[in-house]
Amino acid sequence: MNLSGVRLNIISNLFTLNNNTMIFYLLFFYLLSESMATDSTNDAKSYDVSNKIICYYQGAMDLDGNYVLDPQNIPSECDAILYVSLYINQESTIDIDEKLLKSVTDLKKPVIVAFERTERYSDWSAILGEEGNADETKMLCDFAKKHKIQGYDISYLAPDYNEGVDKNVAKNIIPYIKQLKELCPFLIIGVSISPVPETLNNKDVYNFEELNKVLTYFDVDATKLNYCNPKLYNGLVPITKSEPGDNYLYGL
Repeated sequence: MNLSGVRLNIISNLFTLNNNTMIFYLLFFYLLSESMATDSTNDAKSYDVSNKIICYYQGAMDLDGNYVLDPQNIPSECDAILYVSLYINQESTIDIDEKLLKSVTDLKKPVIVAFERTERYSDWSAILGEEGNADETKMLCDFAKKHKIQGYDISYLAPDYNEGVDKNVAKNIIPYIKQLKELCPFLIIGVSISPVPETLNNKDVYNFEELNKVLTYFDVDATKLNYCNPKLYNGLVPITKSEPGDNYLYGL
């Protein structure tokens, strides 16, 4: 697998802020190579995610009160915010708390919206065609302009362990992303990657050669490494811009 242009994320699970325990995940995208960013970011207004701290904000109002973080309390160390999540179904209907999203975009920091399908991988099989999906990508572009967001982080391009692989998803997601970028050239487009060996090595799931041409970054979902060895890969890191220490990789 060619990791040219891949950015890794480091995620922290919980921390205490203003005497309340808040769910707040930290993603730090680390630039390994400039090649993909150069190829895929042609618009001068695009936000450069290289070497930035991007904080993962759980935008769900149905959480228990003890786990709700007021956007005003998002740490100043966060250069940008990944808002989770926008849900979209097979009819291309969007489900998101627009009021809460506005309270985040009002912070005047770049906001990338995590983009999840209601039925995950099977929805991609249903809505993607050889030419992508022109109606849906236009809707997403219009949504981004209306709500002043800078990008989308796409999830569930890999099947669950009990699902079969649909080769058309890996093939047709490319024209879909191209359509989105053509309609809104300023958009940052990332894909959340599941770090499972059989998935990473399967071109019918992740065709990295083609994805490198259209994406701004890869978001490696490192929390899944907890299943390997939770004592070593604990997924916990501080919110900081300090230089990596001896155990830096242990946080991945």
